[in-house]
Amino acid sequence: MKTTQTLAVSMALGSLSSMAQSFDHLDANMIRARFTAHGMIGLDRSVGEPDFEVPVGSGAHALFAASMWVGGYDTLGSLHLAGLLFDQNGLPDYAPGPLTTDGSASITPAVSAQYDQVFKVKAVDVALHQAYYDCLNTPGCDVNVQFPGYVIPQSFLDWPGNGDTLAGQAARLAPFIDLDGDGLYEPTAGDAPCIHGDEALYFMFNDVLNPHGTGGAPLGIEVHAMPFAFYSANEALAHTLFIKYRLINRSDDSFEMVRIGLFTDYDLGYGRDDYVGSDPGRNLGYVYNADTLDETTSTYTGYGSMPPAFGTTQLKGPFLEPDGFDDPEGPGIPAFNGSGFGDLVVDNERHGVAYMTYFSNDATARGNPNTAEQFFGYLSGYWRDGTPLFHGGTGHYSDPEATTVPARFAFPSSEDPLGAGTGGQVMAPWAEHSSGNQPRDRRMVMSAGPVELDAGEEIELVYAFVFARPGSNGLMSSVLRLQERVDSVQAFYNDLPEACNGAGSQVGLEEHTDRGPIVFPVPAEDRLTLRLEVPGPVELVVYDMLGVECSRGRDTGDLIQIDLSELGQGSYLLHVAQGEVSHVVPFMKITTR
Repeated sequence: MKTTQTLAVSMALGSLSSMAQSFDHLDANMIRARFTAHGMIGLDRSVGEPDFEVPVGSGAHALFAASMWVGGYDTLGSLHLAGLLFDQNGLPDYAPGPLTTDGSASITPAVSAQYDQVFKVKAVDVALHQAYYDCLNTPGCDVNVQFPGYVIPQSFLDWPGNGDTLAGQAARLAPFIDLDGDGLYEPTAGDAPCIHGDEALYFMFNDVLNPHGTGGAPLGIEVHAMPFAFYSANEALAHTLFIKYRLINRSDDSFEMVRIGLFTDYDLGYGRDDYVGSDPGRNLGYVYNADTLDETTSTYTGYGSMPPAFGTTQLKGPFLEPDGFDDPEGPGIPAFNGSGFGDLVVDNERHGVAYMTYFSNDATARGNPNTAEQFFGYLSGYWRDGTPLFHGGTGHYSDPEATTVPARFAFPSSEDPLGAGTGGQVMAPWAEHSSGNQPRDRRMVMSAGPVELDAGEEIELVYAFVFARPGSNGLMSSVLRLQERVDSVQAFYNDLPEACNGAGSQVGLEEHTDRGPIVFPVPAEDRLTLRLEVPGPVELVVYDMLGVECSRGRDTGDLIQIDLSELGQGSYLLHVAQGEVSHVVPFMKITTR
C-alpha cells in the first residue's frame, strides 16, 4: 500500500455517512480507470491502491489518484476551496449529488445517498434504442420482427435526466436526447442519454455536504462529470481517456480570482522513480521514468524497458471575461496557450493552463498541502511555505541552482521558447532529470484562471489522460511520443461536433438527422451492403444486442459487402470507424430458408 505521510490513505478509509462508495470503470479501449461518485479518479480506497490500468491486462498503472481542485475569494476577501487529496483525513470535500437552486446550495444526506451512483452508457445502446423507437414510429416497421425482445437498458432508466424540482433541484440534470422536445426525460417514450464517445460514465457531486478536510470554506458548487472514450484502431485514441466537467455555482455568492485545476498523483508503474514535466504550449503536464527501466517490485508492477510517458492535457479551458473584442494572439498568458485569440470572433477566448506546479510526497516545504491556503498556493504557483516557484533547480528558493525568476510552469524543458511562464524573460531549458532532483513519487497540479464565478454561473472544462510508449529507449523518447499523441488528440477533439451542451440537452428528432453510413437491405439475409459518404479504409465491428463482439474486419471503398452467414437471426449493431470518425448503424439479420 502506498503511504501518503501527512495525509494518510488509511485515514481516508473511514466511514462517514456522506462518503461516496459507488464507482465504476471506464474501459472502452486500452485504459481501464476507476471513477468514484464524489469525484475521485483512479484510487481504490478500499485497499489504498491505484486503479488506472494502462494498457488493459498489463497489471501496470499510470495514475494513483486525481481530482478537481477549485478555489477563490468571496466579496469579503475570504478564501473558499474544495479539492480531494486521498479523501484527506477521512473528510472528503466532495459528496455525491446535486444542490438546490434557490441560492442556499443545500443538500441532505438522503439526497446524496440517492445520487451515490456512477452511471455507465454505451453508444451502441443509444443507437439501438433510437432505432427501436424510429421503427416504432415508422408505418410498416414491425418492432417485433426488427427488434424481437428489445428491453430498455437499466442504465437508461436510471439516468438522472430530470432533477426533483419539488426538492429544489434543477429541472434538468444529466444531458439527454429528447425525442419529442418536451423537456422531460422519458426513456419509455424514446428519450436516451446524450453521451460523448463510444462509452461514457456520468456522475455529479458537490462541495457542501461534507466538512472540508482541506480546511477551506465551501463554494456551493455542483460538478457534473462525464468521462468518455472511443473504440478506435488509432493508437492515440486507443490510449486516451477524456473527461468533461460542468461546474455550476449554485450559491447566491459570487467569487473572484477563482482558479480551477486538476490534481494528479502520477505513479508510472513503479512510482518511486518518476520525474515530471510540463509543456505549456500543449497545456500538458506529464510524468516519465527517471531511467530506461521501470522495475517491478513486490508492491508495484513496472513497465520494464522502454518505459512510457503519461500526461494530462487541458483540451478546453474556461472562458475569459467578455470584453467586446477579439483579443489578439500574443506571447503572454493566457494568449500563449489559450484558444480563440485572433480568430475574428468576439469573446470566444478561453484560458489555457496558467500554472503547472509539482510537489513531493513528504512534509517539507515542497510537500503535501495541509491547509486551504496551501492547496490554493499550488493552484497559484506557490510552494507549501508560501514562496513562489522559481525557474531552475528544484524550483524552490533554497536551491542554489534556482534563479530569482518566478515561473508558472515546473520543468518546461525547452517548450516555453517565448518565456510565457517567466514574465516574457526567455530562460534556458529546465527539465527535472537535469535539475539535480532525485526521482521520487511526484504529484502535479495544473490550473486555469483567474476567472470570476458569479452566482448561478456555469464553467465547462475538458481534459484528456494520454499514454504513450516509445519505439526506442532514450530517456526522453517517451515524452516525444506523448507530445505527438497529444497533438493528435487535441486535433481530434477540436473536430468533435458539439453535443450534450448544458443540462438536459434537447436533441429532438428533427435535429438528430445525421445517421452516418447507410446499410441495405434491411432486414438482410446472408449479405449486408454498406454505403459510405466518403470512400476509404474502414474498420467494421458487429455487436449483438448484448454488446458482445461478433465479428471484426477491415475494408475499403464506398460500397462494402459484409458477410452475415455466420450470424444467427436477430438484431445487431455495426460499428463503422473511418480514421477518427465513427458511427453505429443498427441492422436486422433474418433467415428465410
